[in-house]
Amino acid sequence: FTIVLPEHDAVIAMTGETSNMQGGLDLVWEHLLPAMKPAPLPADAAAHARLSERLAALALPLPVGKPARETAARVSGRTFAIAPGKHGITSVKLDFGDGGATFTARADGTEHRVACGAGKWVEGDAAFPDTPPRLLAGGAPPPGTRHKLAASGVWKDENAFEMTWRYIETPHHDTVTCRFEGDAVKVTFVSSLAAKRGKPGDPRPALSGRMS
Repeated sequence: FTIVLPEHDAVIAMTGETSNMQGGLDLVWEHLLPAMKPAPLPADAAAHARLSERLAALALPLPVGKPARETAARVSGRTFAIAPGKHGITSVKLDFGDGGATFTARADGTEHRVACGAGKWVEGDAAFPDTPPRLLAGGAPPPGTRHKLAASGVWKDENAFEMTWRYIETPHHDTVTCRFEGDAVKVTFVSSLAAKRGKPGDPRPALSGRMS
């Protein structure tokens, strides 16, 4: 959404996906418009330094977990055949290394990979099915569109590896959990939208599979 203000020689672009656009416009009128003046503001070195420091320190919090070296070693690189379903995914696997893990899912003959950092965000892009989450129904990109993301993964306990996929060009993210029990895996998806809604939760079905 774009607001053109020729009297202030300004353009305001609002890119966050929201069902309450009026609320965003109200904030513009409440905070931005009163701050716009017909002449340049005097230089304020102290305020500029504070703003620069704050911008440089902005960061999304990293997920926190614990080591699970035995499970990671046991499942790393092993392919899990997924039971058939409407999701179209036929197999998944995780490859662990010192810098993190790579999650790979095969769907309709195509491999979809998401690299996750360990204690850091790793940027990449992916065309994983049914991503990214969307608040608004209209204007969805066609299937196969690659989306920029930053991902990180941690072990929540000895058997559950949890990945956070943050979609850089949207305000949304996915939490993807792989829970291992013996030679079985269950992969669940919870979008940031589903987490806020609570029950009935994310509409995407869990993936269940066994080690090939």
